[in-house]
Amino acid sequence: QTFRGDTVDIWVSGSPGTSEEVPSVTGLQLDVALSMLNEDGFTNILLRPATPDTLSAEEQVFKQNPSGDISVSTDTKIELWVCRTALGSYGADIAYNLDISAAQSVVTVTAVTGDGIETCIFETTLAAGNQQAVSFTAYLTQAGEYECRVYVDGVEVKEKSSIMTFTIK
Repeated sequence: QTFRGDTVDIWVSGSPGTSEEVPSVTGLQLDVALSMLNEDGFTNILLRPATPDTLSAEEQVFKQNPSGDISVSTDTKIELWVCRTALGSYGADIAYNLDISAAQSVVTVTAVTGDGIETCIFETTLAAGNQQAVSFTAYLTQAGEYECRVYVDGVEVKEKSSIMTFTIK
C-alpha cells in the first residue's frame, strides 16, 4: 500500500526486437488494415470475427488491441475484431481433450488463415479437470486445409495443433 508522498520505483521493460507504433486501423476494411500492419512489420495478427452491437460494414475492423498510436514490439500479437454477420459456409468438426490445471482457463482455438494471421474459430472458459472434451463445428469463409492451434490462457498447446479440412456445410 502506498500513501501520498511515498516514493515509488517504476520499472519499465519490453519485448526484444523492433518497436513500431501500431497504426490505428479501427473503421478500415480488413484488407487495408492488414496491409498497413504488414507494412509496419506486424506479423502476429489474430482476427476475431463478430457481429458488433452497432453494425459495421462487412469485413470492417471495429475494435483493435493494442490501440493505435502505441509503440510495441513488432512481434506483439495484434487482435482485430472484424464485422462478420455470417461466419462462412465452410465447416469442420473439431474435438480436443484438454487437461486444465488452473481453477479457470480460457481455451482459444484458431485457424491459420494467412501468413502470420490466425482467425479465432472457438473460445470458451473451462474449470480445472483432466481430459475435458472441447468439441464444436467451426466455420470459415473459404474451403481448404488449415492448421488449427489450441491455446490455454494464451499459451499454445503444441501437441494439440492439427490440420483440419474445411468443406461446404
